[in-house]
Amino acid sequence: MLPAGGPPAELTITVRNTGTGPSTPVTTSLALPDGVSAALPSARSGGRAATTPQSADGMTCRGGTGEVSCTTTGGIGPGEAREFAFPLRAAPTATGGEITARVSAGSAIHLRLPAMPVVVEPVDGVRVELARWSWDPDDWDLDDLHPNHRHLDHRHPDHRPSAHRHDEDWDDDWDGWGAGWVGVEVTNTGSGGGLAEAVARLPEGVEAIGVSPACRVLPADDEIRCAAELDPGESFTGALLVHSDGGWSEVPERLLLPVTATLGSATDEAVIDLLPDCAPVCRPGG
Repeated sequence: MLPAGGPPAELTITVRNTGTGPSTPVTTSLALPDGVSAALPSARSGGRAATTPQSADGMTCRGGTGEVSCTTTGGIGPGEAREFAFPLRAAPTATGGEITARVSAGSAIHLRLPAMPVVVEPVDGVRVELARWSWDPDDWDLDDLHPNHRHLDHRHPDHRPSAHRHDEDWDDDWDGWGAGWVGVEVTNTGSGGGLAEAVARLPEGVEAIGVSPACRVLPADDEIRCAAELDPGESFTGALLVHSDGGWSEVPERLLLPVTATLGSATDEAVIDLLPDCAPVCRPGG
């Protein structure tokens, strides 16, 4: 099994001389499926496979993609064996296939080995990026917002989060920075598709007013989950409309929103400060 876009895995073919005399130089050739390459002996440490003949360990090799072959510089003695080790690597876009191998020695010996299946295992990868969008209520587009009905009545056409609260009136001292958008962009950086999730953990004193369609507020009300199926290279963006209700004995220096993204076995984390750039000048009493 080869990880797509991952490190090489070695395929070893052992050729043994069962005769009574030395052989002529022995050649082992591999026909490789699309997206699979073999590093030649001089390139086993990684990097791009060489395409010109290379010599190492008493053999000369050529190729790397499509077909690769290695020939011993001398014959194999009776009862002796020689290993041909091919480090194979799958490209990020490889889907698998079959490898066929041939062994020859002079004009008398031509062997074709059974086809070997190549299974390419997708590699999981995910990246999460956060952005604080406009904090001016006049710039907010609420058309696609899914309200968190504990705190927001989105049906009113003149609604602004700073003007309508279910639980208590907005504290005017906080107007202008107490609520705002946070954008959560999640990207599939791996080689396989899957469900990408991002969970934002709201800090103390912060609640979710509403979220975009890709997101929902979890029952505990202190976490927001955004999710979408992503193919390799695809992204989705979730939007969180959050509000700081205050209630602190002192206004915090920072108000951090951590977000953890997962896709398969891959994880990524990011943190954003919810306080605007004008803090502490625009804080209550500032």
